[in-house]
Amino acid sequence: MEEWWRRLGELYLRAGEIEALDSAAEAEAEAAWKLLGLDPGARILDAPCGFGRHAVRLATWGATVWGVDLDTALLAEARVRADESGVELELTEGDIRELPVPDAWADAVLNLAGSVGMFETEADNLAVLAEAFRVLAPGGALLVETSHRDQLVNELESRTWESRDGTLILRRQEFDPVTGRLSSSVTVVEESGERTEAVMAPRVYSITELADLFARAGFVGVEAFAGWSRSPATVGERLVMTGRKPK
Repeated sequence: MEEWWRRLGELYLRAGEIEALDSAAEAEAEAAWKLLGLDPGARILDAPCGFGRHAVRLATWGATVWGVDLDTALLAEARVRADESGVELELTEGDIRELPVPDAWADAVLNLAGSVGMFETEADNLAVLAEAFRVLAPGGALLVETSHRDQLVNELESRTWESRDGTLILRRQEFDPVTGRLSSSVTVVEESGERTEAVMAPRVYSITELADLFARAGFVGVEAFAGWSRSPATVGERLVMTGRKPK
């Protein structure tokens, strides 16, 4: 399977997708901060960090933030945003399956926006959580925010489109219940007629399967929430799941 995730940054930038994602970032960062009980001075790893929408905000609240992402286009945008906000961030190009971060560096690791399940094999997807476990200090917490199988199946639309500032965005999606993968294509057609397309195939886990991955990676005290609320997870909401590294 082609490494489709490497092209998402260019697509987001062309589609104006980062503006749409950015609108919720303040509330999401605040919810993560409160849910994990973080304090100024906490060391937070945001991986993958994308264009820094959460990392910059966390840094403005006094955290030491390290962002890691494979996408150079999104990292460049993150650096611009950090400079504009007057905060210092460590931003590193790297693979979340093999983080360029020392053992026990982080008090918290954030993996947001459905970044678990990007890879082809179960071993690779488990490696994402195992690496988070490695870089956490004892007692530190991992927070994953993602869609999950029940929620996705309930709300899946096979074809959608929208127009954003003269740019047409077309999406096609099909879920395979055998492989658990969402085959999805996104096509961006700009006013000039230029087209950019990405084809994606993430693995979408059930809440039960994701909790099992947490446990296999070594996490304890695993909890599942309905989105950014503190309410128990439901079939109708995206998932926020947390787990801690034993002290």
